[in-house]
Amino acid sequence: MKYRYRIGGITIATDIYYPYLPETDLPVEASVIHGTVPESLEENVVDFPFIEANAGQLLLKIPRIGRYLVEAGTTITIQALEHADCHDVEKQVLSFPFAALSHQRGFLPIHGGAFVFQNEAVMLSGISGTGKSALLAKLNEDGYSILTDDISNVKVVDGEVLVYPSFPYLMLWKDTLAKLNVDTANLTKLRGDLEKYLYPVHNNLPIEGVPLSKVFILGERPLAVVPKGLKKIELIRANIFKPWMSDVFGNPQQQFKEVMAIAAKVKVEGFQVKRKEKLEINYQAFLEELARA
Repeated sequence: MKYRYRIGGITIATDIYYPYLPETDLPVEASVIHGTVPESLEENVVDFPFIEANAGQLLLKIPRIGRYLVEAGTTITIQALEHADCHDVEKQVLSFPFAALSHQRGFLPIHGGAFVFQNEAVMLSGISGTGKSALLAKLNEDGYSILTDDISNVKVVDGEVLVYPSFPYLMLWKDTLAKLNVDTANLTKLRGDLEKYLYPVHNNLPIEGVPLSKVFILGERPLAVVPKGLKKIELIRANIFKPWMSDVFGNPQQQFKEVMAIAAKVKVEGFQVKRKEKLEINYQAFLEELARA
């Protein structure tokens, strides 16, 4: 295959050109190909719209875009639907299908982004719409190195919790970019029918894992106390990207191991995002919390 990329701790070979992904000469661990994808799986053990899965496979069906088959942690096969834009079809690989591949390979994909602070990784997690990517964009403006956005692959290696760099861009909605005074004219859309764009960031980092020191859980309400014990474990697990995948793919023990390691070794606390305040005010409040970390 023409290209080899290192994404989230996984070396992927493909004939698809992704100009914004870091290339590598490391041994190939998985591939992304165009091919025939079935409309349904022979065995399906989940009950979700547009998703089917079993122990070794996941099928994702995106209306008007295409079908994606993720198999055994080694292959993502893409089949575009008729009249779909090929670039839209190929970019979708880097979200949900990539997370499924990561689960199959034993990573813990957490719903959130991460940046480097004092040579360690700090993660921003929380439900969609809490402003994770907007804060990362402000951090990027101030020169912080951005590790990941949206999905962060975590793994315990020799007792150390690591976050693996992924894509050197943020996925930002048009209204967020307007708050950052960024013109979208020269940015690439994530999908033709969405006002969401790929925003390039500082990412001159090694392609291997960075030690994770802290996780901020973003929300509109502050956490009553700093989570500890079972509460901390539950909070971490609640922010895994599609935690049901580990059960389906047969590696719940690995997921539990990663969660326990994070709970034991990584600080977790909340950060209140005040939606009625301007982005700059929330950002300055976050910097104050970061300084106290």
